[in-house]
Amino acid sequence: MTEPDQAPRPPLCELAVDAGFAAAFDVDALIETWNADDLDALQSHFGAHAAASEGGDEHNLCVLLAAITSFHFRSDNATEPYGPWLVMGEQRSAIPADFSDQQLALFLELADRIRRLDLRARLADMVWVEKRKALRPHLRRSGELALNSFLALAAQELVAGRLHGFWKAFERTTRLAVLLKSGTPEQLASLCGRAVTMAHEQNKPGLLHRLLKLAQDWELMSGVDIREAALASAEKCDGDRNWHAAVEMTLFAATTHDKAEKAQADALKLRAAGIFERAAEAVAAGSALQAAHFMERAIEIYRRVAGTKDQRERCHRRLLEFQNAINGEMSSHSHPIDLRELIEAARQAVSGKDFFDALWQLLTCARSPSVAELRQSVLENAQEFPLSQMFSGTVLDRDGKPVSRFSGVDEDADDAQSGIRHKMIELANLRHHICAHGSLKPAIQVIAAEHQIMAHRFETLIIHSPFVPEGREHVFCVAFQRMFEGKLMEAIHLLLPQVENAIRHVLKQHGVVTSKVKQDMTQEDLNLNEMLFGSTGAETEKIFGADLLFDLQSILVDRFGPNLRNTIAHGKAELGDMYSHDAWYFCWMILRLCCLPLAQHWNVLAHLDETGELPASQADDLPD
Repeated sequence: MTEPDQAPRPPLCELAVDAGFAAAFDVDALIETWNADDLDALQSHFGAHAAASEGGDEHNLCVLLAAITSFHFRSDNATEPYGPWLVMGEQRSAIPADFSDQQLALFLELADRIRRLDLRARLADMVWVEKRKALRPHLRRSGELALNSFLALAAQELVAGRLHGFWKAFERTTRLAVLLKSGTPEQLASLCGRAVTMAHEQNKPGLLHRLLKLAQDWELMSGVDIREAALASAEKCDGDRNWHAAVEMTLFAATTHDKAEKAQADALKLRAAGIFERAAEAVAAGSALQAAHFMERAIEIYRRVAGTKDQRERCHRRLLEFQNAINGEMSSHSHPIDLRELIEAARQAVSGKDFFDALWQLLTCARSPSVAELRQSVLENAQEFPLSQMFSGTVLDRDGKPVSRFSGVDEDADDAQSGIRHKMIELANLRHHICAHGSLKPAIQVIAAEHQIMAHRFETLIIHSPFVPEGREHVFCVAFQRMFEGKLMEAIHLLLPQVENAIRHVLKQHGVVTSKVKQDMTQEDLNLNEMLFGSTGAETEKIFGADLLFDLQSILVDRFGPNLRNTIAHGKAELGDMYSHDAWYFCWMILRLCCLPLAQHWNVLAHLDETGELPASQADDLPD
């Protein structure tokens, strides 16, 4: 952004440099006055030199060279290797498309004369990348100049022992060689072989794996040599307790066998699984969580090999033992929230009112969180606190078993939806907690203290509710009585099975098919998961709305949430779960579902509850 009193900078494509000046200007001589080991350092020096210049050709040329050296270099991207170094909203730093044809021609002339290899390669390559589709002879020349420059740069970096710099230059060299159908395979193979040896000696298994994979893809080494190098690295990593790298290298070695050598490939997979088994036992005394992770990975690899049932069962038994010990390693974190004002407001809202008025205040004191607002909050948090949002994770049950996994939060990533949904449910759960303890529970306690709460007090509402199927009214009434009495354990056990049937009842009323035909031509009803997530999900959302549907999913069946329906139904809930904020919120949400469709008849129903009579003129208006 520019200061208000500064003129805006012109676009890069408008910066003109006289051809005669560029031909006479010695870029290498200027660079030699700086201590710049790489292009990042060059970018800073070019920028500083441009700022110190008083405009004109030298200033413009240094601005352009600073922009070119600022590119984010993606050597693994064959066709678009240069991206912006920085993106902020709708603004970004330079990319090759920002330069004019005249500037690109100037850069190619500079590349012909510049001795500095990394800058020469960058200039020639960006010209070829931007204009390669034109198929003109001089553009072909820019590609070949880039190829030869990167090849020389890779050799230079290798001699200096800088493997990271070598990899970037060498990977780009191979991409260009394929695209240009040019290059010298013997030179590439020689450089690759020397780099593999050096990476092994310097104990860099990650880089070694990338080198071997590239050698395999472009046939720069024989399969036997690649396999021997990978297994040598795996043995060294295993000895260094770098078990993930050891397994990665062993599994990669297995890929060097062709289909006719399946037995040999399977033997290497079994060796890899064995490494993870030994790793699990090695760390078990110090961390059951880490041991469980290694044993899970061992089972995963055993599943790739036929005839390994015994090994899988052995690992599964040990996995359960590790998981049972995980809870001892976990710790809880809490942050106090002052809810006193919220509690007092909730109490005053219902105090001194007749039962129906107080009940209406309870029903309308909160609503389901907005799905759009939750998603927006998650994405804003990811932008404001990127480090805390980028990591993936696992949800464990009380026995330490993983029940769900989620990615980091990145709106543009293909696998980001699980991470975004996990954070949305996490945020919704916090709001449920505040709502339950700050509003619902205090209001319910006041209503229970000021009114005689019996099951029949709810009959007037429940028998007219379109949510409640015929014949189930008394169950709902008793459940709500238990809720107001504070007997959440009884209320939740009564409501949970009824809710599944009630949702099925509502869907049927709207013409939705709630059963399925099995292969043996028998039929069965859709379960709650299928109605909320499965084939009827779109119809369910239309009927209940996106916000309420998300609330039902996150409370009842989503494994990122309390999963209340499944933990209660399968007897996995502890006593505390049945009196938790999730239980309070769930019971209130179902009471709300039963009553809100009756909003326009509320006063009539209140009169009926109070007097036991209903004027004939109003009787026909009530829903059946």
